[in-house]
Amino acid sequence: MLISDQYRALNNQLHRDRPDYGTSSKRWSSILEGIEGDPVLDYGCGKALLEIPGRTIRRYDPAIEEHSTPPEPAPLVVCTDVMEHIELDCLEDVLKDLHRVTQKLLFVSVATRPAKKTLADGRNAHLIVKPRSWWRTRFDRYFTLMSFAETPGEFVELLSPRSTN
Repeated sequence: MLISDQYRALNNQLHRDRPDYGTSSKRWSSILEGIEGDPVLDYGCGKALLEIPGRTIRRYDPAIEEHSTPPEPAPLVVCTDVMEHIELDCLEDVLKDLHRVTQKLLFVSVATRPAKKTLADGRNAHLIVKPRSWWRTRFDRYFTLMSFAETPGEFVELLSPRSTN
């Protein structure tokens, strides 16, 4: 399961209530211009603001009705400010799904600090607040690390899918 019905409803509500929720992908557009792959799958697209000149962007977000259809694989998958929002019980399934849809490269950014936003049930919007080392052990099951950058409170990685023989 990628998301529970209850959490989908909470996320959908936060998207409706907060115009600034689900908007972080646009900040990566200039960096992503230098990474090959078309079409691009914006996995967990939120408000669907990712634009890369000359590229086709396909969007997926299970909490947004118009983007909730399970996506087809793509050469480049972009997953920014998503993983820390995943329910812990669903994390393994989300990692498997990211592996399924990533043909060549996965660009991922993960916050390692609490969010400034809260869900309607009072929980912090970042359900998983863990250091990069914790995330590495999860990503390593499915992906090979190509490059990374880390700043206080966030890291970014470029990954390639591991063979699943």
